[in-house]
Amino acid sequence: MRGEALHAEMLLRSLLDQHPDCTPARLVVADYMAERGDLDGALQWLGTPQADDADGKVGIAVARLQFARRDPAAARAALEAVLLRQPRSLEAWLMLGEVCDVLGDTLAALRARTRLFAEANAQGRWISPETTEPHWQQPVRRAVEAYRRDKRERLFAAY
Repeated sequence: MRGEALHAEMLLRSLLDQHPDCTPARLVVADYMAERGDLDGALQWLGTPQADDADGKVGIAVARLQFARRDPAAARAALEAVLLRQPRSLEAWLMLGEVCDVLGDTLAALRARTRLFAEANAQGRWISPETTEPHWQQPVRRAVEAYRRDKRERLFAAY
C-alpha cells in the first residue's frame, strides 16, 4: 500500500508540473505528505490560500494541518479567512467550533456552531441522520452535544 501511495503521489506531482493550478491534485499531495508525518512540508506545498481558493478547500486543508501541528490559533486564522470568502461553508464552521473549544473560547465556539446549524438548516443538510453524509455524522453529533452543553452553560451563567 505504501508503494502505491508513493507512486500515486509521484504521478500527481508530475501532473502538477504541467497543470500547477489543479487544486484537487495539490490537496491530495498535501494529504499524502501529512500521512507521512510531513506536516510542515504539506503546509509549504499548499502555500497561503489566495483568492483562487474560491471554495475554501485549500484554506480548510491549511487549517487542518495547523491544527494537527498543535497550532490552533493559526488554524482559527485560516478558518476565519475561509469564512470571509465562503460564509456558507459548513465544514469551516464545524471546524471553527472545534478549534475555538481547544483555544478555550467557548463563546466563539457557540457562535460558530449557531451559524453552522443555521446554515445547515438553510441548506437542508445535517438536520437529521438521514440528511447527514456518513463521514460527517460523528463530527456533527459532537457539535450538537457541544452546542447544547455550551448554550445551557451560558443560560445558567446569566442567572
